[in-house]
Amino acid sequence: MTDLQKALTDLQKLTNLPAELDKLKEEIAHFSTATDRPYNGAKYEFHLEVDEFGFADESWEKIIQFGQALQKPFYDRSERHWQDVQGDSPSGIGWYGSTEMPVISIICSEPVYLFENTARIPGRFRVTCPARRGTVLRFLGTGDKVLYDNTPFATQTDAPIGLYIEPSTTLKNGMRVRNFEQTVENLSVIGQNGSMPVYIANNAFNLLVSDSNFQAHQGAKIVIKHGPQLLASWYPVEQHESPVYLPDAVFRNLLIEGDHRSMRKACGLLVSGNNTIMQNLNFYGCLHGIYSHGGQGRVVTGCTMHHGATADGRSWANKGEFVLCLLSQREGKNPDTVCGNAGPGLALTLPKRSRIERTAGWHSQGEYTL
Repeated sequence: MTDLQKALTDLQKLTNLPAELDKLKEEIAHFSTATDRPYNGAKYEFHLEVDEFGFADESWEKIIQFGQALQKPFYDRSERHWQDVQGDSPSGIGWYGSTEMPVISIICSEPVYLFENTARIPGRFRVTCPARRGTVLRFLGTGDKVLYDNTPFATQTDAPIGLYIEPSTTLKNGMRVRNFEQTVENLSVIGQNGSMPVYIANNAFNLLVSDSNFQAHQGAKIVIKHGPQLLASWYPVEQHESPVYLPDAVFRNLLIEGDHRSMRKACGLLVSGNNTIMQNLNFYGCLHGIYSHGGQGRVVTGCTMHHGATADGRSWANKGEFVLCLLSQREGKNPDTVCGNAGPGLALTLPKRSRIERTAGWHSQGEYTL
């Protein structure tokens, strides 16, 4: 190219520059307002939004889809790298990739969000609010994409599910997402129309539920239940069966409110697993607080329970009927610790499948423990 040709080319570029800048501005504007991209804060944080009627179902699913698309390149890279370095993971496909993909945060910045459907929390997802209990999630259980507690595991309530801690899944893009590091924090979660505020599926690893309030005043017999995965024809991803046993879960700084009824087979927190930390839990309206049926190395400390007395002393159950916690375990397992708790509820540690000596909490006298 001669000097003259180069000069003409440079001049042409300068002449086209305004049009190129306008095109670039249009692309940036389109990307920042694209309907397939949820409003985001920091790099992997996305603000949950409401529609004109106050519902957040659509925004929630949009964040999951976009967030998992962001996770996939990290997932693929880590799967390839550690497979080459260390060979097959003893825990199978998806362990390497899920460990190193970014945690996606769903940020609740509005004071109230309504949900018709169940809101699922995949592996490496976190739902939070910048302020402690700064937002309310109200689950109505009236939509066409609702999971139900239709499993007889421990007890079957048939309640609609609010938040669903998802098990390991396989997505349409090929990701085998492991149920790692799911987090619920700084929220008030209210189950309306008999909805169960939270259901935890299978073996969520390092689950954290913190600094939140869970309410089931409208009829759900269990506030937070742990059990097998729940199936539905509409469910958008493939769920994988695995043990119903939580490894290293933490429940701390929670207010758990039941429906103030002396019903058996009802409680605030129904879980199983090892090394579970249950710390600073405050139970109202629950005849039975914690029921951890099967596990070892569990800690219950700093918890309290109220028997619901009114100003003139009336209550919906006798003080002697309340159970703060019941931990059952098989012989030879690592010991549990129950200490520093308060309130009227009994604190029981019993062999699995032993008989209850008195009517209290979940059980009537003579029934076997779970």
